[in-house]
Amino acid sequence: MGVATTFVRTNDAIMTSIGFATNRQTTDRVTGFGDRRKLISDLDDALKHGSPPSVLAVFYLVGFDDYQRVFGQRASDALAARLAKPFANVVYLARSAQPFGGDTQSVALCYRARQNEFCALINMPFENVINVLDDAARALTDERVGAPLCGALLLPDEVVDPVEALTLADQSIWSLVEGRGPRERRQTTRSS
Repeated sequence: MGVATTFVRTNDAIMTSIGFATNRQTTDRVTGFGDRRKLISDLDDALKHGSPPSVLAVFYLVGFDDYQRVFGQRASDALAARLAKPFANVVYLARSAQPFGGDTQSVALCYRARQNEFCALINMPFENVINVLDDAARALTDERVGAPLCGALLLPDEVVDPVEALTLADQSIWSLVEGRGPRERRQTTRSS
């Protein structure tokens, strides 16, 4: 009996530490938002049959890479942390202001998928989320990096796979980048 009790306690401690480690590994250290792995996991859940309609919005901070090159990692981390607060306020306010289907279980989650990319996953009809996306883009606008470009998809209607969802959102953003003039394109297409 003592051996079984010890095993259960040890197993619980291991599971708790694994859960804690998994949580740390799926959280952006600067913003506290979910990272790309967490986003893919949550997208997988959102794409399951029977899930309510959701909107994936990806916001690309056009001038962020240049800002980081000029001012360094610390300054860009501080900027990302500062932009995260108003972005989260807008996204989380959407959850409480627009419950889906009349219930209060509406989900609105924030992510930082890449250094220059903030994302939101909101389960409300697309027509209701347009104002939220506009407000979120304004929250991420800063004179140092400019206004973000946004790509949005309706889930599960437009995609069936999490990676496909991110790819399509990125493609819609890059089509906006490609539509810019040569000078602006040079500034935004440098790799990180």
